[in-house]
Amino acid sequence: MDEGWHPDPERAGVERWWDGLAWTDFTRDAAPPPRPVSRRIPVREQVYRPPDADTRAVAWIAWSPGWVTFALLPLMLVGLVGGAAVMLVPAAVCVSFIALVLLAMRDARELFHRGFPRRPSPVWILLGPLGYLVARWRALGEGRTPLVLCIVQLVIIGGGVFLFQGITLGLQALSPRLG
Repeated sequence: MDEGWHPDPERAGVERWWDGLAWTDFTRDAAPPPRPVSRRIPVREQVYRPPDADTRAVAWIAWSPGWVTFALLPLMLVGLVGGAAVMLVPAAVCVSFIALVLLAMRDARELFHRGFPRRPSPVWILLGPLGYLVARWRALGEGRTPLVLCIVQLVIIGGGVFLFQGITLGLQALSPRLG
């Protein structure tokens, strides 16, 4: 055994000096055993994450000016030529309207299942997709993106219709002079 302080073989809690050959009369209280190092175990805290308000149904509602226009445009253009397509346009408008009502109902149901306490009523779709999206934004306090997307589409489609009407009226005005 090396020279130094060692646990006393006769008394617990006391250290005695070993001079390398024999125990001496020098003693001291033993140092308390080292406390185990406590490691802090990282605990993941629950972070509150609000439910996502974007549903597939609201995406279809937001894009509805586009898909309704592109569904009706061929029927309207054919209707300019023949009378049979004129009957299909009101039917296509009714189907589109029913699809929007079903989408609004599905959106409200999905928001309910995701835990939103306030939801827009599907009745707001009677004012069109823009009316429903405004009511949805007001009820949830979020979700401006579908609203902006719908407005941008309506502006682009309205501009296209205005341009089409202007060209059509211009050609009609020029036709007596050309022919």
